Amino acid sequence: MNIKLVITSLTLLVAAGVSTSVFADSQKVYGRVWLALNNSDNGLISNRKDSGTGIESYSSYIGVKGDTVIDDDFKVIYKVEITNTGGFYESSNLFSAKNNYLGVENKYGSLTIGRNDSVFKSTEGKVDLFNITSSDMSKMLPGNDRLYEVATLYTKSINGFKFGVTYQLDSKYDGNDVGYAVHYGDSKLRSSDHYVAIGYADGLNGLKAQRVTYSTKALNCRLGLIYQHSKSTQYDSLKGNSYLISLAYPLSKGEILAQYGKDESGLGTIASQIASKKAIQEYDGYLATIGYTHFLNKSTAVNGYFSHTDNDTKYDGEDHSMSDNAVNLSLKYQF
Repeated sequence: MNIKLVITSLTLLVAAGVSTSVFADSQKVYGRVWLALNNSDNGLISNRKDSGTGIESYSSYIGVKGDTVIDDDFKVIYKVEITNTGGFYESSNLFSAKNNYLGVENKYGSLTIGRNDSVFKSTEGKVDLFNITSSDMSKMLPGNDRLYEVATLYTKSINGFKFGVTYQLDSKYDGNDVGYAVHYGDSKLRSSDHYVAIGYADGLNGLKAQRVTYSTKALNCRLGLIYQHSKSTQYDSLKGNSYLISLAYPLSKGEILAQYGKDESGLGTIASQIASKKAIQEYDGYLATIGYTHFLNKSTAVNGYFSHTDNDTKYDGEDHSMSDNAVNLSLKYQF
């Protein structure tokens, strides 16, 4: 790792926060520190892929974003983020790139180039209640990818609808390397009672997939549903349906959370931990999680959850069954 490069980058980020008037018309320094104690029986529900108890960092990061106005209808926008996923316990992987892009924006929308979340990923909305943690929906559902060398187009909201396109200029997979998304409503359900999104990935990160997302408020709860059909562009046996259902019940200073994800495609991260994608012939698994988040203040939260996964996998001509239980306690601070 280039230590000088990391130190220089962090120095620039701090300088950007101190001297915003020098660099841009509008600028914000932000970040997150999110650490957890995770105990996993067999390592399937662990971002470290280790059994036992260990410290996990859930994409702790620092970033700066802003824009500079060119004229009344046109501005340049940018975002630079450095994330830490393993540096709290493994110094060889201290920092890595998160979203880093430069682009333009006007009253019709925005166009950026660089490293960015795919628009297909954006269609998860806020349905994944355990996002980024060791019980993230990606354990079952593929496609929530951050890609390099991409052009990303988003329109402004038009009567509640917003459209997005991701095109990857270069990738290691065969395919069209493009993704599309349509959103309707507010994913946080603040300005609308319903949110709907449809996503299509055509070769992005070796995946062909269609996704439909729906979330709403019902009986003082937030209910979220995702259906997805996925197919690998490399391995014919890896294809099938995936589902996710989540329910959040708000309390005065917290939320009770419940989530269930099921996959038949074998393209989730748990399946790839059990056997190589090339070897998997059939797969059927689920991940169920129940937890509670307590908000200490606007920027700090404590979260605890219990997860169970059960997986039936056929590889090398034989049937295998593997399960795991995990208990997790985390502290998150955002600024």
